[in-house]
Amino acid sequence: MAPGDIEDPLIEEFAAHLRDHRRLSEHTIGSYSGDLHQLSGHSGGLRHLSLTALRTWLAELHAAGLARS
Repeated sequence: MAPGDIEDPLIEEFAAHLRDHRRLSEHTIGSYSGDLHQLSGHSGGLRHLSLTALRTWLAELHAAGLARS
């Protein structure tokens, strides 16, 4: 998480699951968490995420030329 980001319990729980149960690397967990923080900021929080907000965010990433993976 970048400095100034607000912690989101959903993201922190997901990161703990990836670390403790899936045993993924810290780099992978950091990437997933970063993407989720970006999505959360775009949508006003993951608890309020709508399909429209998700599609809009993905379209913006695509328009910026970012890879899907």
